[in-house]
Amino acid sequence: MGRIKYILACAVTSLFVNSCTSNNEIDTSVYMDPSRSTDERVEALLKQMTLAEKIGQMDMVSEWDMEAVIKNKYYDFGAWIAGKEPEEVNKLQALSEKTRLKIPYLIGMDAAHGYGTLSGRTIFPTSISMAATFNRDLVRKAAQAAAGEIRSAGTHWTFAPCVDIVYDARWGRTGETYGEDPYLSGELVKQAIWGLQKNEDPQKRVAASMKHLVAGGASVGGINHAPADISERSLRSYFLPPFKAGIEAGCMTIMPGHNDIGGIPSHASKWLLTDVVKNEFGFDGFYISDMMDMDNLKTLHKVAENQKRCFISIYQCRNGYAYVFT
Repeated sequence: MGRIKYILACAVTSLFVNSCTSNNEIDTSVYMDPSRSTDERVEALLKQMTLAEKIGQMDMVSEWDMEAVIKNKYYDFGAWIAGKEPEEVNKLQALSEKTRLKIPYLIGMDAAHGYGTLSGRTIFPTSISMAATFNRDLVRKAAQAAAGEIRSAGTHWTFAPCVDIVYDARWGRTGETYGEDPYLSGELVKQAIWGLQKNEDPQKRVAASMKHLVAGGASVGGINHAPADISERSLRSYFLPPFKAGIEAGCMTIMPGHNDIGGIPSHASKWLLTDVVKNEFGFDGFYISDMMDMDNLKTLHKVAENQKRCFISIYQCRNGYAYVFT
């Protein structure tokens, strides 16, 4: 399926998720019928969506902007980043009922080793600690247990696992990773993704998002957001193999990194996002931008003259669709 179809499929099937002319002309007989196939439902929904609604599905807003969302009566977007209990998540989902087509929102949140932002959930060892066990089964079982707790909150999507390869131990996010070895990282990221996304009970699955594509752990001076001045050979030998392993394991989404590589921001690299990861590795999911990295194309990397060009650039370079989170 194409990117838009993929996003909408997640919504209409409720596998990971719990304007034409007028409301009177909306035909819900197919796309709201759970007995119909996913392809049928997606096609029926797409035919009724305006261009603005399709673009809106690629937009994610944050829970701390909820007041502004309600004040401006803007509800035609695809996802929330929110770390809330089910009662509050239900309030967010209720806003989707105010839209013309009533497409449910995806709810995503950082839960790298358990849903630590909510009380009563299990905090599992960090990825670097799990890597020290060299235990594939343990990683998979922990991810599977975490997925059940994440999903119990009404969240369908976690921005994990972090599969950066550590090149400089001064890098402040080393603890989020599986360390410096690309083979070990690749083996464990597969287990983490299977644990998060594969469960006989669909209500205990969450979509995974590998991060950060790519080479953040090789940033100059070990500074987050700093450039990575490395060769393509190094990229292919050390940094990209775990992402390839995760794609082969079926990872549904990927988050590009804050950094640039050889002066080209990861968020705006057609070579990386399209030529290598999509076309060469076969990634058929979608990308989500990292925090403020759309604006960073202008303010940090200086490759776009204004915010409008930032958004145009990322859509063109990715040659596909993505959630944009700023």
